[in-house]
Amino acid sequence: MKKLLLILILFSASASANFFDNWTDDNLCGWIDNPSTPDYITDEADKRKIICVGGKAIRNSDKQEKKSAKQEKKSAKQEKKSAKQEKKSAKQEKKSAKQEKKSAKQEKKSAKQEKKEK
Repeated sequence: MKKLLLILILFSASASANFFDNWTDDNLCGWIDNPSTPDYITDEADKRKIICVGGKAIRNSDKQEKKSAKQEKKSAKQEKKSAKQEKKSAKQEKKSAKQEKKSAKQEKKSAKQEKKEK
């Protein structure tokens, strides 16, 4: 009796695992538009990576995902480059300010020396 019960449990588990194999993406999306969509249906739609619009499925292709990832990577690289450029500009400004301060000090020193000579 225990063996029979175990076999039934295993059979029902494997049957439910394959339940959605025969469902099309559009079949799932028909349920997604329902206000009381069961969690197992939304989970299956998420697993298939489909987006439902008006009961019809729109699949995000791997090509689109790769393109988006590539663009994100490019944007991150551009931001990093911009940050590096800003840092370089700030360093240059600091250097220029230091140089101006040095020149002003030198002029003041020269003016003081001229005054002494008079």
